[in-house]
Amino acid sequence: MATFSYKAVSGSGSVTTGELEAGDRGEALRMLDRKGLQPVKLAEKASAPKSEPKQKSKARTRTPVGPTAEQKAKAKAAEEEEIPVGPIKLKRAEVVMFTEELSDMLGAGLQLEPALRAMGSRQQSGNLKLVSEKVRQDVRDGSSFSNALRKASPSFGPLY
Repeated sequence: MATFSYKAVSGSGSVTTGELEAGDRGEALRMLDRKGLQPVKLAEKASAPKSEPKQKSKARTRTPVGPTAEQKAKAKAAEEEEIPVGPIKLKRAEVVMFTEELSDMLGAGLQLEPALRAMGSRQQSGNLKLVSEKVRQDVRDGSSFSNALRKASPSFGPLY
């Protein structure tokens, strides 16, 4: 079982945060729905690696480990601007995953645009993230969901 951290809105409008254990993301969304919570953010927590006993050291120096906040902001802005033009081919498994994820989120009570935003803002990069961002952008610009899917990828057949 995985541990998921969440931020959700209750029926009364108050924001709730917490953690829950579930088999997968879909199950976590259903658990929140049963509690009457509308998820705003749901992320799987990384499992902590087994730590080895630390040795004491007398000299400690503080060096920056990762990018600064400014570098992160620039990278995020560049990432948001890089939505490719034209249709994106998806494998059948990717279409199924997109459909299942979107279905889980809509079933949990999210509206279409926030669900697509959540799918597009996940950490994994790849075609699913790009398609989610393109569809969200087109829906926000006034296109119907089916037209946005058709424009984003030829992999979505007439059924969609």
